[in-house]
Amino acid sequence: MLSMLLSMAAFAQNSEKFYINVTAEDNKPTSNSYFIEEVIDARSSQEQIGVVILNEKQIEADLPGGLQAHLQKYVNDALPNTENLPSYILKVEELFIQENRSFNLNSAYAETTVSFYQKNGEYIEKIYKTRASTLQEGENLSALHGQNIKKILNECLDNFTKHLDQGEIIENTESAAKNQVAQETISEPNTTQQKTQTTTNYPKFRNRNILAVGFGIGGLTIIGFNYELRVHDYIGIHAGMGYVGYTAGIKIHTKPLRDSHFINLSFKDASFGHAGMVAAEFGGRWVFKKGTRFGLHYQAGLGYYTNISDEMLELAFNNEEPPNLTVSFGIGFSW
Repeated sequence: MLSMLLSMAAFAQNSEKFYINVTAEDNKPTSNSYFIEEVIDARSSQEQIGVVILNEKQIEADLPGGLQAHLQKYVNDALPNTENLPSYILKVEELFIQENRSFNLNSAYAETTVSFYQKNGEYIEKIYKTRASTLQEGENLSALHGQNIKKILNECLDNFTKHLDQGEIIENTESAAKNQVAQETISEPNTTQQKTQTTTNYPKFRNRNILAVGFGIGGLTIIGFNYELRVHDYIGIHAGMGYVGYTAGIKIHTKPLRDSHFINLSFKDASFGHAGMVAAEFGGRWVFKKGTRFGLHYQAGLGYYTNISDEMLELAFNNEEPPNLTVSFGIGFSW
């Protein structure tokens, strides 16, 4: 198992990058009643904005010159300061892209969370926070990422315009609704690399954890459930239980996507101690409708019994020795 994990980790490392340009030539924000004097990259991980798949190869994606400099140029072009307009600071707390490639669904997804600040002496005051996401279906997914990023940025800028014009709180996950304005100390940046601190840790990708329910799920069970916690782009740990048994193990994914295929290495129990099996299975998900999480869950492979009680031997094998290797599988629904 260790060698497989090391292989997957090495496979994930790639020095190449795919750069996505976001220009303000078309589809600008609907209003230009303010301008952004500074863009701050406050993401917890700034190495990339996602992973794209080109010629069956996974490549890290980023914006040319880095997110902070690239988006500063975009807002300068999209919201020029032509009439001595009021200025604000745009802090990007989260921005990522994701591709979903399967036989029934090819889609490009983008999501961002941003906050708007206003300078007040040596402080900056958070006055608004908003989030936007979009999904497009198509064959050439790499060409859609720039459109998606522009769309969600413009949506956030338009949301802020509505907030300024009407005082609406469209989406604010902080405590602004209670008139509590967060204040953060900020020093004048000497370079474009200097950033403020954020206390929120955001993942590089949308939640990729999976809950599955079905036959042979959660152990050697008739019906059970299993929950996978994605701890790495390619690695997930999982555990579950059901009627009657439990399971725990690790899943090695073939792609850094929520719905990617996986190799499941696990221990499966029947009747809480009456039988135990180590199994290696190949599995995946078939999402029924694009943009949703619900779909068919399947996994199948081979298992080896590590222990079996006399009662289980009589019930399952008529008191005969079980084969060295037996089929192990599960099928159900997951989201």
